[in-house]
Amino acid sequence: MIIQSDKIIWDKTDWLAGLNPQYGSTSAGLQQAGGGLGSANAFNPFRQLGYASPGEVSQDMTNASIVDGALQRFITYDNVNAFAIGGTKLHKITLSTQALINTGNYPHSITAHSGTASGKDGLLYKIGTTTYLFYLWKDAIGGYIGRDDFSAAPDDDWLFENAGGDLAITSITSASTTATVTTTAAHGMATGDIVTIRGADQSEYNGTYSITVTGASTFTYTFASSGTSPATGTITYLQGLSSDTLVMIKGADDILYIGDGNKIHAFDGQTGDNGTFSYNVLDLPSDYTITGFARIRPYKLAIFATSNYGTGSSGAQSTVFFWDYLSETYDEPIELGNGTVGGAFEYQNNTIGCFISSASIDRGYASRSLQLLIWDGVRFVQASTILSSALPVVGGVDVLGDVIYFNSGGTIYTYGSPFEEIESGLNKIANAQGSTSGAFKNIGGIQYCSSGTTTAGGAEYYNGKYEDGANASSVMAYPQFP
Repeated sequence: MIIQSDKIIWDKTDWLAGLNPQYGSTSAGLQQAGGGLGSANAFNPFRQLGYASPGEVSQDMTNASIVDGALQRFITYDNVNAFAIGGTKLHKITLSTQALINTGNYPHSITAHSGTASGKDGLLYKIGTTTYLFYLWKDAIGGYIGRDDFSAAPDDDWLFENAGGDLAITSITSASTTATVTTTAAHGMATGDIVTIRGADQSEYNGTYSITVTGASTFTYTFASSGTSPATGTITYLQGLSSDTLVMIKGADDILYIGDGNKIHAFDGQTGDNGTFSYNVLDLPSDYTITGFARIRPYKLAIFATSNYGTGSSGAQSTVFFWDYLSETYDEPIELGNGTVGGAFEYQNNTIGCFISSASIDRGYASRSLQLLIWDGVRFVQASTILSSALPVVGGVDVLGDVIYFNSGGTIYTYGSPFEEIESGLNKIANAQGSTSGAFKNIGGIQYCSSGTTTAGGAEYYNGKYEDGANASSVMAYPQFP
């Protein structure tokens, strides 16, 4: 591209790939800097092809003030309602009015067992022929799977209490506030795992705890006050989730898979009265944390994970593990390189992609550390780099046709092209009100996102309001292009 005194000369590739990869962050529209284009903030070349159309401006959803943490995922239910999980709440949305419901069962405030609840992920899944909303959340102790049947109030502990399967305890003894549990069968757990004890006649023993493993069939936990020893009653325990990072997906085999640290658990809604939950159907190496899933044919689940040995994104190592749903182990892992992986997605029928945040790859721009990677069947190829270090969250990426939308730190980007004859490019199409990577989704022609809390980005939508700035037309361009 050449900027002269009386005209801008560019080619079609410049125009349709955002004009300038070094996006400014302070100016709307287009702005000249020296002999080049200094800013192309919130620019959408595809809204009216041939015009440099300003990007859209977000608007607050009705009742956005009730959002107390960036939403992690929007879940489409039907043409009337959607749901969203994030902060301490499960929200319901009326799509016709872009409104968060603030009456009855919604918003549902998740009840933590200790500390503050944090909603992580959610999706629709069937038990038998009935559809429910399952949602992942955690507190200071561990993680849990709730269920909403769209009638009664959502049940935050539904899955483990109804489908997890009570495991037998032979005895519980205590000394002061340390309880020692002997299980009837080997428990297969590790220190730091979460259990729920129930059925003890002495209620002080019951509750949800982080454990210390002392043997193949023994573990200890600390409870609030000393109790009668030994405990009496028909006492059982349920295993829970232990990681701060929790993600879920419905596999190609129609089983719900939950990523919990380096472990994958499974819930089959077609067996048993309430479905059947199975712990640890697959383990990754112990220093990895699963951050996302994507499905790919033939019959594979891609598991995106980051190692825990480094400090910060530049010290971590990210890997993709492919699994066939049945084997006891995964295929040969594919290394992504240094950095933290996130925002996994499925793209163009039978490929997948992700984002990785690492040390800057551009000496001129220290914050250019986010890479978009797409699988080509052999390896993950860098499709683009983004002037950002903010990884999209698990529900912060949405694919519509051949275009990837993603929310990076409150800025909405697209990669791809809605026109078959036009090559893919990266565009920064909109700014949100906050600066947090939150959920993003296209629903019924309207784009919904979250980038903060309350009316500072808690729940936003884009629908016909645009950034101030120039509308440059290709009529004045040379050479002209369609």
